[in-house]
Amino acid sequence: MKTISTEKDTLSDDNTYINQMTKLTKTIKDNWVSTAGSNISVFENKVSNYTKSKYCIACNSGTSALHIALKVLGVNKKHEVIAPSITFIATINAIKYNDAAPIFMDVDDSFNIDEDKTIHFLEKNTEIKNGDCVNKKTKKIIKALIVAHIWGNGAKIRKLISVCRKKNIKILEDAAESLGTYYKKKYLNNKHTGTIGGIGILSFNGNKIITTGAGGMILTNNKTLAKKSRYLINQAKDNDFFKHNEIGYNYKMPNLNAALGLSQIKKLNKIKKLKKRVYEDYLSIFKNSKIFSVLKCDKISNNNNWMVILQLRKNINKKFLDYLIKSQIKKIQFRKIWPPNETQLIYKKYERYKVTNSHKLFNYSICSPCSANLTYNKIEYIQKSIKKSYENFINFK
Repeated sequence: MKTISTEKDTLSDDNTYINQMTKLTKTIKDNWVSTAGSNISVFENKVSNYTKSKYCIACNSGTSALHIALKVLGVNKKHEVIAPSITFIATINAIKYNDAAPIFMDVDDSFNIDEDKTIHFLEKNTEIKNGDCVNKKTKKIIKALIVAHIWGNGAKIRKLISVCRKKNIKILEDAAESLGTYYKKKYLNNKHTGTIGGIGILSFNGNKIITTGAGGMILTNNKTLAKKSRYLINQAKDNDFFKHNEIGYNYKMPNLNAALGLSQIKKLNKIKKLKKRVYEDYLSIFKNSKIFSVLKCDKISNNNNWMVILQLRKNINKKFLDYLIKSQIKKIQFRKIWPPNETQLIYKKYERYKVTNSHKLFNYSICSPCSANLTYNKIEYIQKSIKKSYENFINFK
């Protein structure tokens, strides 16, 4: 039996396969496989049309997109950046790539940055000096706030927008996991995640809702930020091809990757429908489970349902999570969520603010298989296998 994985399978029906191979084959035959070629701009335009972001700049990864997004916001060694405790470490590493320091903020029950705690921190622990938001404790300028839309769930951001505007803090949206997620009209007028702050990013890594194999994208409605981003990802080349007045980066997306993206984005709405069906099947099948509940989506956004998170019921020993992962029961791949980033050795020395919920969620949550191709019967199989594994765990103890 093939392992049921937490990693997303892109749609593998015959039509999708043929479409992908046609795009890739044409690109190879045309000899435009590197970082030049028409697929890149066409793919950028497709994403722009889908998300309603005025400017889209394709990169070779979500991480490089984060790095450049912070750089064009002006983040440097004099600054601090607020970021959620729970997010993929690339989000935090991008802060350090720009020589700034992270401030770790707790997350709410949806795993997104806690809006109320963040506002409380800014109101109680910062002051405005010469137009900058200054941390009273460290005396450093808080230049930016990263809002990551974890598991594809739209983060609560409406109040943060207003407070950050008053505090002169730039908002970067890490929408690596949330392409296709958009806010409900009453909350933020149907706007897509990644398009609400001054700048946002997407990821097209192999496990995302659509993939370019590897890739990312910067989203912004600001012409200046877009122009600077495109300049920096292309080795900061000036009009004279080999003249460079700034340090640039080799961060452009290859044309071959963009070709794959073009074949994928056509299927995005279909994938979203399938992912929603998988999520709803999980809710139905685990409704009466005495071991796990399914993390429910916030009602402020229409989510892409990228990842399914199972959470232990209150009376279940948290050690069962490790037992479940190590046993890899019946060829089912479960995966722990990321640990709170302030617990990582390289980030232990940095400031954190009332980070408690992150640790609770880490101890009781697990990623469950959620491919768009996952059937109702397979989810039932997962639920029954968990039940059997828990019986073995009890007996093992």
